[in-house]
Amino acid sequence: MELLKRIGERFLYSHLFLGLCAASMVQSTRLLFQLPLSLTPVTVLVFLLTVSYYNLHKYAGHLSLHSPGMFFRSCIRAPVRPLDRWLFLIAILWLPVLFYKSGWLISLVSMVMATVSLAYSVPAIPLAGGKRRLRELVYLKLSVLSFVWAVMTVTLPLLESGIPLSDTRPILLTVNVAGFIYLLCIPFELRDIKKEQEKGVLTFAVLHGEWFTRWVAYGIALLLIALQHVPGYLEPRQSWLLSVVVALSVVWIPLKHPLPQRWFYKGVVDGMMLLRFFVLYLFSKL
Repeated sequence: MELLKRIGERFLYSHLFLGLCAASMVQSTRLLFQLPLSLTPVTVLVFLLTVSYYNLHKYAGHLSLHSPGMFFRSCIRAPVRPLDRWLFLIAILWLPVLFYKSGWLISLVSMVMATVSLAYSVPAIPLAGGKRRLRELVYLKLSVLSFVWAVMTVTLPLLESGIPLSDTRPILLTVNVAGFIYLLCIPFELRDIKKEQEKGVLTFAVLHGEWFTRWVAYGIALLLIALQHVPGYLEPRQSWLLSVVVALSVVWIPLKHPLPQRWFYKGVVDGMMLLRFFVLYLFSKL
């Protein structure tokens, strides 16, 4: 039993679970456009980039951006867990192959999003006489994070499938996914209020308080539910099933944070992405 627990923790905290959630969001996009489930190059690419980035985020405080050489040396010297090192190595070996298979446009978009993500974790933005991280810019933090997730899990699979991005449905889905990811980030914001205050980091929840942040979450949920019922966007049963997923995503917002255990956020909150996929998959089989 102890062994299973340790394996589960490694799976959860090495961000393999989050990578699986990201891959499920890619497949959800395919299902919404009546495309078959398939382990496409973009699916694997999104999985590897998600696992690599979020593991890198854990060690961001040990990284140096003064020069490319110093960055790579700091990556090597950082106190990285052996499993995380192996995951980085696998990603480095596979990414060139996946970029080649995905084509130049998908590769370019992926690299731009990876650069934006890196700026989220490490001080790279010149501001006020110093360098800041995107996550330190109150109103950009969650907006940028949500945008990157939407691009990676909606734009890339649609590009891979040759579906025009300028049509109404891709645009609505991009907005929908960005809002959904933003909504899932709010419990983490509420959980981290005290920690961010101690660090002197000004986040949306720190600036506006728990009460207002909770009501923002409820407002986003209502907007997402309304969006999912726009005529011509989704089939009626899809609209209602995905609305249930959105409603479940705000169930824990009233909880006193950080009362839930650490695994609650990594497993249950992020797990709403998997639930969304399973709902769409079961619908496709009806």
